Amino acid sequence: MVEIPLGSFRMGSPLQETLRGQDEGPQTDVTIGNKFAVAAHEVTVKQWNACHRSGICTYKPSEVGGRHPQDPVLHVSWNDAQQFISWLRRETGKLYRLLTEAEWEYAARAGTATPFHTGETLTDKEANIDKAMPYPPQPDGPTPDPFRKRWAKPVGRYPANAFGLFDMHGNASEWVQDCYEANAYAQFQGYPSANEQGGASCDRVVRGGASHASGAFARSANRHSNAVDARTIDVGIRVGLTLID
Repeated sequence: MVEIPLGSFRMGSPLQETLRGQDEGPQTDVTIGNKFAVAAHEVTVKQWNACHRSGICTYKPSEVGGRHPQDPVLHVSWNDAQQFISWLRRETGKLYRLLTEAEWEYAARAGTATPFHTGETLTDKEANIDKAMPYPPQPDGPTPDPFRKRWAKPVGRYPANAFGLFDMHGNASEWVQDCYEANAYAQFQGYPSANEQGGASCDRVVRGGASHASGAFARSANRHSNAVDARTIDVGIRVGLTLID
């Protein structure tokens, strides 16, 4: 786990950001005022299997993230993620949880205001994304092959960001705690805080892009949603930890 420095940041993307989604704005300033830590890596197949052996994680994905114990676990739902967190809490006595959406973006940006912590561009040399779809799009680049499998890779294969977090862009999408609202930033007249938004029965936010997706989907501000019981082959887990003095 990596303790994240407290601070403020501008959440969302500017109007001029290429391939920006309408649900990424209007940009709003958010202050991170409560101490927390973030897992340096996505939850791995090995870690998930330990939870499954305990009986708390009841689901065993048929494609449990890939072929290597250090691959990120994939094909797990938001509900599955809650079981994993319950197991972590039982094993450690610590306040593990999913990150809020604001915490996730703050951690991904690691002090930057560009689309990626690497800057304005992203290629498969910097993150596990589809090499045919870097960011920004290259009109003379190779044609994407929809039938080519693009596997997630063992965690930590690409450089960490300035906070020491790996694979915040690409490799696997990651569940966060919040309910998804397409017009959240406008509806709340700016995202009100770094606290969880929503909390009732709702679809939940997914962040971070994936190995088979374009660089545009791996941008720090990109957001989309899944139902809490949805298991898709590109979505995994990264955990957070509430720190108490």
